[in-house]
Amino acid sequence: MQSWTLPLHVYGPPPAALPAGTAAAVAVGWGDTGFYEASANEIGISTAGVSRGSIDATDFALTIPLRLASGTVGAPSYSFTSGTNDGWWLNGAGSVQCSSGGSGRFQVDASFVQVLGSNQLRIQPGAVTAPGLCYAGPDNDTGFYRLGADDHAVTAGGVQAMRWKTVSGAAQIGCFGVTPAGRQTEVDLTNSVTAGGTDDTIANFTDLSTYANDAAAIRNDIYQLARKVARAIDALQAYGLM
Repeated sequence: MQSWTLPLHVYGPPPAALPAGTAAAVAVGWGDTGFYEASANEIGISTAGVSRGSIDATDFALTIPLRLASGTVGAPSYSFTSGTNDGWWLNGAGSVQCSSGGSGRFQVDASFVQVLGSNQLRIQPGAVTAPGLCYAGPDNDTGFYRLGADDHAVTAGGVQAMRWKTVSGAAQIGCFGVTPAGRQTEVDLTNSVTAGGTDDTIANFTDLSTYANDAAAIRNDIYQLARKVARAIDALQAYGLM
């Protein structure tokens, strides 16, 4: 291979085309390090007689790591010609950060992943058997998913365990597959007691001296309170809490 000592002045007609060369015997370079024709319209790069990458009409491919400067949040080391403050940079040892618009949005550390600032992490709605937010490994059918607007649920083992939603601004909740409902008001012990009446209060019911001589009234009050308790149990069962 021909070598020259600068300055080099060439006169006359252009030289003949260079040989294609190989990775071990490059066409342009220094011994076994330089450039060669890897294939038609593709330039190969070689060091120590081994191909390290190539450039063609569509891409720049490397077979060794590409090491960049650390960069900053406003000038990430891996960025774009049309967005020089959008990309990735080294925030510190074991910490890589993603920037957009010159601000940090997402950070990957050795022990955690974090969404930065007030940025949102938006995930797919998912389904009861494949929740949008779930756990890695074999338990990926347990987590959270979205059924619709303002309607979300927890699934465990691919089965709905809890669901909550809002309807006209009112919160509703349901457990174990029960359709969400608003807060129950079945147990309402605020009415005054009259002997033999149909409503009672905890305070008046416990003050039995008022009805010491009226066994019928007491029995009726016990019956009415039992109905209230039964309604409370029904409400708990409706929520899936019993």
